[in-house]
Amino acid sequence: MLSRYWKYDLQQLAKNPRKSWTESELDLLLDAFNKEDIYPAFNIEFNLENVTSLLEISWCRQCGRCCIPDPNKPNDCGIMVHEDELKQIGLVTGRSYKELLRKTTKDKTSGRKRFRLIRYPCMFHSDAGCTVYERRPTICCTYPITTDIKSDGISFIKINIRCEYGRDIYKALHERMVQQD
Repeated sequence: MLSRYWKYDLQQLAKNPRKSWTESELDLLLDAFNKEDIYPAFNIEFNLENVTSLLEISWCRQCGRCCIPDPNKPNDCGIMVHEDELKQIGLVTGRSYKELLRKTTKDKTSGRKRFRLIRYPCMFHSDAGCTVYERRPTICCTYPITTDIKSDGISFIKINIRCEYGRDIYKALHERMVQQD
């Protein structure tokens, strides 16, 4: 698998066991993943207990990378938010629910009813960070953890490594894998 990353000078990783990788080599790998738009996946079931446990490994620095378009995904529609979450955000911001509905679009990608999309860049992100951090949508609360589904229907965890929070979680999981080897 690592052979496709030779353009990033990662040949040494393919030759050496994971436990011998240095911090700077691991950073090079994460940079390559980011440039190739790869969210590293782990065979960990996506459930509340596992997500909470992983999120507790580090902390959100409110860098805003989750609030702006990902340059690797120019067709990404935005941040998915449930209509009930929009109502809660309205209470925090003083904006009416109807105004928030007008500033969002119906989610036509997931097929879920009552979900809306906040277009990028997120209207609640400012230079000072997230203006609705305490009432942010669930998808924002679980970032940088995301999920995918295996062919058998079981969901597993993927880590978005665009921000330091995601990189910290990946490195902690990498360390666990090294200890298990």
